[in-house]
Amino acid sequence: MYRLIAIAGTFDRLHKGHKFFISEAFKLGEKVMIGLTSDSFVKEKFEIRNLKLEKKSDKDTSEVAGIQRLLRGGGIKVQNYQTRKKELEDFLTREKLLDRAEIVKIDNVYGPAIGKTEIEALVVTSETLEGGFTVNRRRSELGLKPLKLLKIPLILAEDNKRIASTRIRLGEIDRWGRIYLKKLKAPFEETQGRQSSKLKINEEIRQELKKPQGILIKGDSQNLPKIIPELKSQIVKLQPVVVITVGDEVTKLANQIDLPISLAIFDYKVGREEKYHSLEDLGFGELVIPSDPPVGGESRDLSHMRARTSREIPPRATLGRNDIKSLKVENPPSHITKELVNSVKNAYLGIIKDGKQRIIEVTGEEDLAGVPAILLSPLGSVVLYGQPQEGIVVVEVTEKRKKRMMELIEKSY
Repeated sequence: MYRLIAIAGTFDRLHKGHKFFISEAFKLGEKVMIGLTSDSFVKEKFEIRNLKLEKKSDKDTSEVAGIQRLLRGGGIKVQNYQTRKKELEDFLTREKLLDRAEIVKIDNVYGPAIGKTEIEALVVTSETLEGGFTVNRRRSELGLKPLKLLKIPLILAEDNKRIASTRIRLGEIDRWGRIYLKKLKAPFEETQGRQSSKLKINEEIRQELKKPQGILIKGDSQNLPKIIPELKSQIVKLQPVVVITVGDEVTKLANQIDLPISLAIFDYKVGREEKYHSLEDLGFGELVIPSDPPVGGESRDLSHMRARTSREIPPRATLGRNDIKSLKVENPPSHITKELVNSVKNAYLGIIKDGKQRIIEVTGEEDLAGVPAILLSPLGSVVLYGQPQEGIVVVEVTEKRKKRMMELIEKSY
């Protein structure tokens, strides 16, 4: 066993992979120095990644570039240094390892590894091995002995892809590697030769979902002046990475006050009665949407919302012909269909890839569309939906909120 070894990382939203990596390090060293990236280094790392992306072709990097756009600036934020340090300390305390650890703030890839001569080895993974080589090259330049590089395997999620903080921030998985989409699709999997295309939500769960799942802004369509200031205030306060509206009235209101909607889900009905007949009725402007829009068609660009730093709500862009990517799905009342789940997931993938707006027009009812909207969205998103006779609910998408939604869905199987 080594006397002193070092590990380093951002350790954002400390997950199962992080915990395994840290625990294995303590099996290799009597003392472990943990280099925790500073907030300024986190920002610098994203800037470096974005610079590398700009040098590659659009074909190869469109999706990756979209992810970076979401993660940087005003998008899905990495937890601040103090929060990440507190989570580390709590974990080390629970595992009775804190007295053998030293957490140090690092502002570059080297950290104390090129100054602390007592360090004997660096613990790395297949993804950080190159960083270990970089440290040793620098040590060689300084006349220091190279460190032993001890490689630890990565921990995989349910889909056999690595558990990563980026995937957690994008809303794909939780900290234990469980896939939210898999939980939603579980009822649709083939069982005894039969496959279902829809899940009926039982009465108990429906009643639970009828309760406000976020902040309730009280008011109705006859009292918009009361709703609007508070709704705008909440949006400015939360600075969402993505705004999703579920329901006709809330979609229309969001358009009226120029909220930059990334995804709108509606059925042209209010209280199960048809009220609207066109996108223009919902405030989308003069649009002509083909029934089968081209996959590569132009769409309204909302990427400015993800990169903004001001405290104001940016105005909506003026929409034109084919400026929106539209999809129609069937979803009966009190059900969540496989088609709806796939459509919501694909909409988010599209938003991440190109930052353009999507709409999903539901034939039937969108009364439960808020479930996949919340469960599959990136952290830091906001889902808006109407609370009948009461007002509008503002749901900030957090890990806790996703966990709650997943538990409710599991009870419906």
